[in-house]
Amino acid sequence: SFPILATASKKPTPAKRLIQRLSCIQSHGIMFGHQDDTFYGHNWHYETGRSDVLETAGDYPAVMCFDLGGLEIDSPRNLDGMPFADMRSAIIAQQRRGGIVTLSWHPRNFVNGKSSWDPEGGEVTKLLNDKVYRKKLTAALDKVAAFIGSLKMGKTAAPVIFRPWHDMNGNWFWWGGKNTTTEAYRQLYRFTHDAAAATSCGRSVPTSVPLRWKNTIQATHTLTSSASTYTISTTMPKHTQPTSAKG
Repeated sequence: SFPILATASKKPTPAKRLIQRLSCIQSHGIMFGHQDDTFYGHNWHYETGRSDVLETAGDYPAVMCFDLGGLEIDSPRNLDGMPFADMRSAIIAQQRRGGIVTLSWHPRNFVNGKSSWDPEGGEVTKLLNDKVYRKKLTAALDKVAAFIGSLKMGKTAAPVIFRPWHDMNGNWFWWGGKNTTTEAYRQLYRFTHDAAAATSCGRSVPTSVPLRWKNTIQATHTLTSSASTYTISTTMPKHTQPTSAKG
């Protein structure tokens, strides 16, 4: 089993506890993760308590992953058909088991109204420079923050690892690869971080926003981040296109 840190005399924020725990876990082994683990599996869908990992390995996965795509259009379900109400319950259940949760986000294309996988090119620049599109992005981020802010165990915020704008040098997403530039992507990530931190959730618990920022980087791009600060390398190599399947 993986350690759960004891509370120090000066109580750390939920995000800080998660960061400390992840650091501690590195010396204990590898954490296995599974997307939508308790929602569906081999020949079953939406059966309470079921998990292919549990039934195969004897325990739930240490990390569960869910996607927030659909919140930006007020859908009751995400882009994979998972009800957000059930997702909230699954996240809390995973937290109570001592597990870790990561949240990706495949928002629809704010410029053409299509899916994340329907780029026209230049969307990121338009989002940053056109106040109409920027307003759409800000409104969407408010909805994401509201959902994350609703993740609580009693009165305690449930910390999650948020990883927006992943696979950023792949051509398949409107925010990545040839569809944007390195500098525009940097600005989008900074804008997302700052806008989320300024939401009502962030203002109500300014030192306890339950977010650990993470980005999934392909090839040789580098980016490191923490719950409250992040740094992006000042020089990034030219986009390289991986040959793997879409993320």
